[in-house]
Amino acid sequence: MSQELLDKNYCHGVDPYRKDGTPSSMRDRPKPLQDAAILNFKRTKEAMVRFNPQVDISYGSHPKMKYDLYSAGENTPVMVVFSGGAFLRAKKQTFSLWANLLVPNGISLIDVGYPQIDDTPLPKMINNAIYLINLIRTEVSDKVILAGQSSGASVVASAATKMANKDDLENIIGVYLASGYYDMRPIQLSYRGKYMKLSPEEATMSSALCTLYTPLPPTMLTVGQLETGESLTQNGNFYRQLTKHQTDVQRHVVTMKNHFEIADELYYDNTKSWKFIQSLLPK
Repeated sequence: MSQELLDKNYCHGVDPYRKDGTPSSMRDRPKPLQDAAILNFKRTKEAMVRFNPQVDISYGSHPKMKYDLYSAGENTPVMVVFSGGAFLRAKKQTFSLWANLLVPNGISLIDVGYPQIDDTPLPKMINNAIYLINLIRTEVSDKVILAGQSSGASVVASAATKMANKDDLENIIGVYLASGYYDMRPIQLSYRGKYMKLSPEEATMSSALCTLYTPLPPTMLTVGQLETGESLTQNGNFYRQLTKHQTDVQRHVVTMKNHFEIADELYYDNTKSWKFIQSLLPK
């Protein structure tokens, strides 16, 4: 398929922000993106009925600091998932469809709710994520996979790099990142800076790419072929930075998938992403 046709029919080049710097709504997105998001939501609701998760477990004083636990049993590995939402509207019970594959295969899933902009800027989001990760790996499981999609992947990547720099990765067995931004400097320098409101120092220190000094646990980066040019560029740049710092990393550009269709990678059991997750588990 030609690039012209990709641009016309899918989401390549569609940005998650309007020209005034405010985040676009789902109504602003092309129909393939809308359809994929609706399907993900449906699959999440199916998982909730199927597994009856323990919901609204509090991990802090803010009303959005709650998570849901889809348990595969005691002493099982757990994937901690931060959903995306333009750093503004991420919420749990929208992207926990991965429980449909993980739980039957002995992996619990924690679906994270977390406060965001405007009341919680990005640097604090990252610190809150580290706080939750510390709770999970001490109180829930000693085998933790960190995961995020879109802006959730950005938060998780930065949290993981900060923990790695402090040699504080005990019980973190892997990192799975889908369609994130790993360098906030070009984001802040664009019109999106009106929304993110990061100082130059904050943009640098909130960027996983800029703060990576030591290897991460085994990591996989995924991005859809039909995503924005910025998403594809950032995915490749972060992959090269991880490789430079000796992280065992895989990169997968998923053919003919958009920003939300990327969820299929951990919904079906015949994907490269699922093989990566399996490789993390004790033999």
